[in-house]
Amino acid sequence: MLPAVNLLPLMGPVLVLVLGALATLVAEPFLSKEDKHRFLPWIGTASVAISAWVLRYTPQGHLHGVFAMDAVRAGLVLVLLFVLFLGLAALQRNLSSDRFEGGEPYVLVQLATVGAVLMVMASQSIALFVGMEILSLAIYPMVGLRRKSPDSAEAVLKYFAMGAVFSAVYLYGASLCYGATGTVMFGGIVAEGRLGVFNLGFLLMAVGLLFKIGMAPFHFWSPDAYNGAPSGVTAFMAGAVKVAAIAALGTLWLNYLVSRAGFPLQSPMSLKITIPPMLFYQMTPESFEALKRVALVVFGGLGLLSIAIGSLSVLGQTSVRRLLAYSGVANAGFMGLGFMLPSLARGYVDLSVTWYYLAGYALATSGALACLAALSGPEDAGDHVSALSGAARRNPLVGAVLTLFLASLAGLPPMAGFVAKFELFHGMLLNVFSGMVPGVSPQLLLLVPGVALLFAFVSAAAYFKIVIAVWSQPGPASREAEPAPVLLGWTVSVAALALVALGAFPKELFGG
Repeated sequence: MLPAVNLLPLMGPVLVLVLGALATLVAEPFLSKEDKHRFLPWIGTASVAISAWVLRYTPQGHLHGVFAMDAVRAGLVLVLLFVLFLGLAALQRNLSSDRFEGGEPYVLVQLATVGAVLMVMASQSIALFVGMEILSLAIYPMVGLRRKSPDSAEAVLKYFAMGAVFSAVYLYGASLCYGATGTVMFGGIVAEGRLGVFNLGFLLMAVGLLFKIGMAPFHFWSPDAYNGAPSGVTAFMAGAVKVAAIAALGTLWLNYLVSRAGFPLQSPMSLKITIPPMLFYQMTPESFEALKRVALVVFGGLGLLSIAIGSLSVLGQTSVRRLLAYSGVANAGFMGLGFMLPSLARGYVDLSVTWYYLAGYALATSGALACLAALSGPEDAGDHVSALSGAARRNPLVGAVLTLFLASLAGLPPMAGFVAKFELFHGMLLNVFSGMVPGVSPQLLLLVPGVALLFAFVSAAAYFKIVIAVWSQPGPASREAEPAPVLLGWTVSVAALALVALGAFPKELFGG
């Protein structure tokens, strides 16, 4: 359990991001249209650097059970700061190329990061909802920045309408859990006779978060939102929303298991915790088997569905943003399977593989979309694969780091994506042969990792399609090269180095 700490040291990174957003907002009216895109991203970059420095000295503990910080949460917050770094640089390229007159998006992207960090740190349902709404309300207007674009208008309408519905679903689930436990804290003890209400509340809260994650069948908003938003906004939301929502779902899942086991919590749990078999001894064998079946259906079934839909859908995409949207659907499925590791059948739950997979995915997909912002030009006219032919030959630095990002998404060694997928499949095989569900043969359960591995190879073909295009000879549909801004060049380079380091030293950097 985590100790109690004071407000200022625990919330230091969040406060720095808020001050950075306010400084950007105050400076914006005093700058000319050109200077806004020249200086405002650097204010945001300075707040990212200061927040990362403050994070290093943030203690592990909790603030009255509302927000908590531990080693895993600190690592995920650092990933969010990297994603913000990439988003600011990519936005600078988009807004300056589009000749956007305002500087408000630089403020919104920093406030969205505040919401994402609060979601990662939340240890009760109200705090999680506040963070979720701050994140969502800042992203909605950024998705609709291109007001004259029909794609942008359709994207923001779908995202906002569906987001409101699933926020209500989450709130209803939270109210049911409160009625069953008498507390808004995660991990509360279920009152006698209210287990059914608690299970339904958990399911509805999980559905609300699965929408944010973009896991099938709650993924229909993501391709349109990714395609309608500027590539810089897409670069940010592809990483930040995934990190925030999966961290929140992991917190909810671990605390749900503790509640089902009837173990009283005195303070919030660390996300690094391993739930051992002794915690489940208080459950009847029938209840434990039912719990395993629910996990197999929710995380195994929806995970495989998401992997299948995402992996097959990427093959037919010509828009890079839509392709990476469906890639996000597939990767959400892989991370969903990680919620059953290392072996729920033997009573162990440890999400370290999921956290590592999440960090590698967020850096790779946000980095790839930031590279797209550098190559696609005004209004993202070069978003199609055919328009990117020869782009890496004209801009070798961006082309090289884009290749690294896509190699990690495809799961090629020695990138972090390969290490994450290897650990994930290794854990799934252990689940199969330890008897995940009694009465079901291991040969039948072997279909889960087998099908997932097959679709991993299928989706890799789509990433290779982009790599081949950017390194090929320029075609008639390709665009003239434009030099990448200094900030964007440095940002994608640093992110690529971080991704390589994450693959080379997984245990040292993220406990993978």
